[in-house]
Amino acid sequence: MFTFEDLQAMQYTYFVPYSKHNLKSGRINYDPMQQYFTVLSKEGKSMELQSNNTGHCWKLVYEYGGYTFYHKHHIEEEYHYQTDLGTLYDTILYIVGHDEYQMRNRNTISVDEEKRSDSYFWRLIDTYGIVA
Repeated sequence: MFTFEDLQAMQYTYFVPYSKHNLKSGRINYDPMQQYFTVLSKEGKSMELQSNNTGHCWKLVYEYGGYTFYHKHHIEEEYHYQTDLGTLYDTILYIVGHDEYQMRNRNTISVDEEKRSDSYFWRLIDTYGIVA
């Protein structure tokens, strides 16, 4: 099971393009000295997180056996509904996938290329499995 403590232990990542002419291909680098998320608030069954990669904010609300979560691009904006998912791990995979897409300048790449880039998304799956 993926826990809040696992979330807090996640390492900060950043994307380094292979060249300045091809910004969608590159490698994920890790900084173990920084956390992936800043926890903005945690009360009862909800928490607000800010990705230190993109600055995007996420509000996760646990209700009815799953998470409803909301998103905003800048801290001063209002949240908008994003989606509903079953577990904290599902929501973290969603956020990491979203961050990596943003860090690649919103370009999609193949799963094989994603794995070669040392994607944090696939590193989490290698560590915790498909479900945690």
